[in-house]
Amino acid sequence: MRALGLISAVALAVVLEVSPAATEPLGSHFQITPFAGFTMFDPTVQPTGTGSLRDAVYAGARIGWQPKSWWGLELAGGVSPTSVEQTGGAGVTFMHLSGNILLTPLSRRRGGPFLSIGGGAARFKPSSGTSLDQGTLDMAVGVRLRLTDAVGLRFEARDARYLPKHSSQNSADHLVLGAGLTLALGATRRNPHRDGVPGAASGDPMARGLTLEALGVLESDPVKAEELLQSALKADPFDGPAHNNLGVLFLRQSKLYEAASEFEQARKLMPGNPDPRLNLGLTFEKAGLYERAFNAYDAALEASPTHIRTIQAVASLTLRTGRASVRLTGMLEDIALRGETSTWSNWAKEQLSRLRH
Repeated sequence: MRALGLISAVALAVVLEVSPAATEPLGSHFQITPFAGFTMFDPTVQPTGTGSLRDAVYAGARIGWQPKSWWGLELAGGVSPTSVEQTGGAGVTFMHLSGNILLTPLSRRRGGPFLSIGGGAARFKPSSGTSLDQGTLDMAVGVRLRLTDAVGLRFEARDARYLPKHSSQNSADHLVLGAGLTLALGATRRNPHRDGVPGAASGDPMARGLTLEALGVLESDPVKAEELLQSALKADPFDGPAHNNLGVLFLRQSKLYEAASEFEQARKLMPGNPDPRLNLGLTFEKAGLYERAFNAYDAALEASPTHIRTIQAVASLTLRTGRASVRLTGMLEDIALRGETSTWSNWAKEQLSRLRH
């Protein structure tokens, strides 16, 4: 309980004191965090049998893989060289390693809090004599702050709880407090041509001009718009908006395979933009591939959790398919408040009324 109370207090203090950072890694990526801090040992643990251990400095690392913005897998390990508290006490080296699930459901562009839960092992190795090994249940809380796409800060409080092998033994809590510099590796690169917004515009002036011209006639002259977009992609095959707008034209013509191909290209080129993911979901929905449509909509909401057009699409498809969803009421309330049109707002109010009666 002492350790859990300290963890909560430290995490709360860190959350209240942090300032926002600029951005975040895009897509699945690895994170490596050299980590330093302080270990507070449970006084009931006496590896040499001659006394409890001094609290000591800690050095280690956190190595993880984050496939989604809200969860990841992680290895946590480190070392604390310490000694028995009595004068002239023997030296003891504390080592631990654990595998953890990392949960970051509130993560945003500037970072956010995290919860880590897992298990592993700890070893107390005296300078002489037999080592003491312990199985541990690990729990950590803290915050991660983004400085750039590739660099961030991590503040953490971790409780490594000793799990006794026999009921006659007492459990023990070792608390690690510390911080580290996080490096993100393998994330999707942002498009450098427009203030770091991913895939916001082509780097080719001709392609950019053709895409903007096509956008102006997308509704009134779709044939000309398609010609302009094809020309834009000849000038720059990596123009994300051109692929997305061409996919919109194909979707309106019910060319679903062609539309899906264009939206998939746009999705890769515009990793932080929800529009290609929403459009890909609409294409799957029109093809009757509802599960794939839900997956595409979830990807759009991961890129932009408040994207109202995607929220409308998810709520509509959820009701149409009769799929059970704990988030449906919240989505309908959101649409009722800020629907894209008054028609959407009225529709959401009507659906909420039906659900409540």
